Amino acid sequence: MPIDDQKQELPQVDFGMLVMSLASSALVHLGEVHHPDSGEANANIPLAKQTIDILGMLRDKTRGNLTKEEGELLENLLLDLRMKYVAAKKA
Repeated sequence: MPIDDQKQELPQVDFGMLVMSLASSALVHLGEVHHPDSGEANANIPLAKQTIDILGMLRDKTRGNLTKEEGELLENLLLDLRMKYVAAKKA
């Protein structure tokens, strides 16, 4: 079915949604959240690191161009994900 024919309304895309989506992917790769398709929680630490690095790059490239709330969201997500990553590497 073509995308235009779908009647499902999707939320408006914004910066917060983008970083939350990436953070959710990182949590799945860390094994913290069950995969939406399989329902399983399997860690893939290299993919988690790559996704966290993407968020870090996004922070660096958007520095000075984000609202206070967007910047704080990104910083808080990065801090939390990096702490979870370190814990997962030690396990």
